[in-house]
Amino acid sequence: MIIIRPERPEDEEDLFQMYRRACGRLQEARLLDTLRENRRLFLSLAAWQENRLVGGVAFSPAALAPPVPELILVALGPLAVLPDYRGQGLGSTLIRVGLQRCRERRVDAVVVVGDPAWYGKFGFVAAASRRLRGEPPLPGQSWLVQELRPDALLGASGSIILAPEFQEALAG
Repeated sequence: MIIIRPERPEDEEDLFQMYRRACGRLQEARLLDTLRENRRLFLSLAAWQENRLVGGVAFSPAALAPPVPELILVALGPLAVLPDYRGQGLGSTLIRVGLQRCRERRVDAVVVVGDPAWYGKFGFVAAASRRLRGEPPLPGQSWLVQELRPDALLGASGSIILAPEFQEALAG
């Protein structure tokens, strides 16, 4: 049985190693650590099976320019699942649980950079369809958004601003 819970301080090293192994590089592990160190981690969930950390997902504050007063916007990422646990729905479960926790915390909308076909099954749509754009444009990836509160982005337009820690991760 897999248990998904908020990360705890004692999980930090396990999370770093899990993200590194799952992603095959250091960028995502460093991104999570840097977001945490800079107090820009809105939510981080850890998936455990039999005392082994097997996956995780994080959310951090984001914004729009020009700003939309009182809009609570977060970015999904990084997301990771160890290779032996892929294809079993764990990544999907992490996203669904994360989105539900965001709803409970009164988040209005979530942005993510990723594959529209995969993230579309969770309700994400092209950010451009909501008059939003992300920078930089990324080959093979799309800027996507999901409103957790109906019409949260009504009348909004402009650029998606992620936490500065994402710049290095997106460039890598």
